[in-house]
Amino acid sequence: MDQSWFEMRDVRNRKLDNGVWIPLRAVNTIDHQGRYGYIGYREEFFGAGSVAVPIQSRNEVNELNWSSIGPHHPHHCDIQEGRYIPSDIYEFGQENISGIHLVLEQHYNSQDVPEWHLHQDFIIVLNLKRENDTWVAPDEGYVEVARLHRTTNGTVFLLEVRADHLKDYLSARSMALYISCYRNR
Repeated sequence: MDQSWFEMRDVRNRKLDNGVWIPLRAVNTIDHQGRYGYIGYREEFFGAGSVAVPIQSRNEVNELNWSSIGPHHPHHCDIQEGRYIPSDIYEFGQENISGIHLVLEQHYNSQDVPEWHLHQDFIIVLNLKRENDTWVAPDEGYVEVARLHRTTNGTVFLLEVRADHLKDYLSARSMALYISCYRNR
């Protein structure tokens, strides 16, 4: 195996902000070859989680990490000190700063695969229409704005949005996007 593959030079300096598509959530085994523990085994994983936060709270968000907002962080409602917290709200810090999950993961039971939902406010504000696993903007010539990617068995592994539409949405709400990514080779 090539050492440069392990060093991940091809992805370490990649800036999400410069891309056309920005991942909001990912649990993606990109490559899997061979048998674990044996010569020739090769695996590559990419994961991402995100939360939109008020611009004035950007510094406080820096304490968040992979386990705070990554794909293993559950989306569910909560009751804290008698106060209901909706599933799309993410609270952090001692100052009770809150952000929103633009992607929500819904679990059903052990038989059904989880489903990922794009936040309704994002859909309505940008006037998007869902067609199968893509959201298009009819007012803009049906350009793809968001898309889900699935495995052959139907499990979702990536939800990404077009950067320019995401930036417009965040700007209108005076918010910034905090993304935590993890790569493993």
